Amino acid sequence: MKSLMERDGIFHKKGGGFQKVNSYVGIRPLVGYDTNINSGIPAEEFVLGDFTFRTNEEDQAKEGFTVGALVMGSVHYSVAPAHVLKLSAHASVEYAPEHDLSKFAVAGSSCLSSHVKSYTWLDSCAGFRVAEKENASVEEPFLSFGGSQAFATDLGHHEAVWNAKRTFRSDYSKNYFDLGLRSAIPDVGALYTGITWGEEVDGFHTTLGGASVALTRPIMDRKTTISASYVKSGGGTHFGLPRSDDGYTVKVRSQVHENLAVSLGYTWNNSNIDMYNDESVIFGVDLQSWRF
Repeated sequence: MKSLMERDGIFHKKGGGFQKVNSYVGIRPLVGYDTNINSGIPAEEFVLGDFTFRTNEEDQAKEGFTVGALVMGSVHYSVAPAHVLKLSAHASVEYAPEHDLSKFAVAGSSCLSSHVKSYTWLDSCAGFRVAEKENASVEEPFLSFGGSQAFATDLGHHEAVWNAKRTFRSDYSKNYFDLGLRSAIPDVGALYTGITWGEEVDGFHTTLGGASVALTRPIMDRKTTISASYVKSGGGTHFGLPRSDDGYTVKVRSQVHENLAVSLGYTWNNSNIDMYNDESVIFGVDLQSWRF
């Protein structure tokens, strides 16, 4: 309890200025399988009206195993009683040797976390993310405001979370809203359910909404998470035709060793434009981070 109160800045010393609560730097190896390393077109051919088109081989989606590393770090400062400034950043690079392709991502954020009262928290954040790989590049600053409310029922202990975010890209800005519920239920496990709403941006294919559910509990004496999600996308066009996609993912993640977790799943996309119909297997290996 004392540790949790320290992290919330409850023990802030008056007149002491910024007081470091905790910090860490870590590095983690990355091993995975990317079904579209080059942001290519999933289909070899597609139909528009009475015509069938074939995509160039170099424009088709390439898939394969990837290896890389993730470097991450954060530092938290108590700035006033019950107010903590959280600074964090991470960067990753992954390489697909089969195709001699690589991808890079970096992100950072600055958040003021405020413990409003016994079981209520608010978070105000500003940050950015940059992601680059062949045929695709994203630079996206953002502002967000959210919070959480803890409570208990006869079923168990819960935390309701919400977050409103606005992103700013060079070609458009967009609003998002997330609402979720985390629950610790005896004899069941840790259950998360959530929904997402995304503003439609005319002329751009973006996320419009979605839902997800995940259950974490021991299975065969191993910490296991079973999850499923749905994402609705739209707003863009393809050769003048409105495009609408429905994406689905199911996945299982198991902690096979204290330093190793393995993920296996399946994802598919149903689109009104044939060339964006796609399905693939998800595979990932999560190795223990080294902290400094």
